[in-house]
Amino acid sequence: MAAGLLALGAGALLGSGALVGLAERQPLGTQRDVALGAAEAADRVARGLSLNRPAESLARALDGEEEVYDVDALIARARATAARRGEPRPAPVAGAPEGEGALSPAEPEAGAEPAAWPSEPERHAAPPRGDEHEGGVAGDDEPEGDAGEFGEVPWGGGPPPDGLITPIEGVDCVLEDATAPTTTAGGVEDPGPEAALPEGADETQALSDDPTACPAGYVVARPGAGATDGAAPEGETAEPVLFDAPRTPDADEPLRMYVGGDSISRDLGEGLARATPAALVRIELDPRPATGLSRPDFFDWSQHLAGVLTESLPDVIVVLFGANDFQNVEHEGEILDRYSEEWLDLYRRRVGRIMTLLGQPDTQTVWVGQPPVRESRLSGGLARMNEVYEAAAAEHPQVAYVDTWALFSDADGGYTDEIDGVRLRRGDGVHLTVAGGNRLAEAVWDAIGPAWGLDG
Repeated sequence: MAAGLLALGAGALLGSGALVGLAERQPLGTQRDVALGAAEAADRVARGLSLNRPAESLARALDGEEEVYDVDALIARARATAARRGEPRPAPVAGAPEGEGALSPAEPEAGAEPAAWPSEPERHAAPPRGDEHEGGVAGDDEPEGDAGEFGEVPWGGGPPPDGLITPIEGVDCVLEDATAPTTTAGGVEDPGPEAALPEGADETQALSDDPTACPAGYVVARPGAGATDGAAPEGETAEPVLFDAPRTPDADEPLRMYVGGDSISRDLGEGLARATPAALVRIELDPRPATGLSRPDFFDWSQHLAGVLTESLPDVIVVLFGANDFQNVEHEGEILDRYSEEWLDLYRRRVGRIMTLLGQPDTQTVWVGQPPVRESRLSGGLARMNEVYEAAAAEHPQVAYVDTWALFSDADGGYTDEIDGVRLRRGDGVHLTVAGGNRLAEAVWDAIGPAWGLDG
């Protein structure tokens, strides 16, 4: 026993840096404070005796110099791209500090791109990487009594019902900005004949995203949009916005898919490796156990994903966070309780920032919600965070949210180890079995394959 204790002590001193890292990742609280104090004491002794130098030298040699990526430049690029597509710009959170969902103070004009970002030909010519399985602009109001080249508006003047008009058959137009001035016909009482096509236009324009298909102040509605806020008309269900893939992957240029997040993302990624056609999909699996969005002091996912976007050039990014996030956090010198509204507001800002970052040109993002877990208190926290993910994804058209709760719950929506006699969860009540990983992967692939022409 004495020899064993001596060996443990020697190992702790030789790897004191790792001990400090293990303590730092623990949730804030007394247990973490005690563990961190003991680890830091061991680290001081190891440094004093130079016992930790071999381990630190080896770590530096393996890791190399850490690259720092310009997260704000990539976020600005994503916003500019969304503006060119005519998508609503995600609104910054009032009072959000820089780095927590606020707008970058130096966003470039639409069309400007970070110098480090490759051109589109370079992007699509990039070789496969990684381990295969590891709109319209509102114009001035028309003169009173003149409906302009689009003909008379199909209502009697003033804002249209629900902000929705159809000047061309098959094209729905919504207000570009609910606060922007609208083009009216100056109080026309008779709606008159059906609005005509603009000069030189034909019916194919109805299938385009050209903002000139709508009068000034309006843009072509996204699928499912009906009111000024982009919601479906009352009584109707909005259809999800499908990602418009820039190409169809083939064996020469397979789909480059990145799968990352907490440790459950490994179960998902391995399931996707089994569910997808190996010749057409190249998967980079990047699970980071014990990480999430709550503790960027321990692992900064915005910086890490900026590196993935810059270096790996993925076509599809699949992320899964949350299992480690429902914990108290330190923010601006205060400890925010995980049950508080302040904590939830901070978490919303961090999720929104990551989703905006991932909205890069020609890149599809799939954000996977967490399934229930056995421990009821944590499961309740995951349900709250899933609501945050779903609401944020609705404001980011290039992000598809996959709800997994019902896939892994019983008839009452609660946790279950197995469904139809198939065990889906491991003994810890959190991670997935092979069958569970397959079940989750199939749901995620359903959001990816059809968009890239690989659903057959």
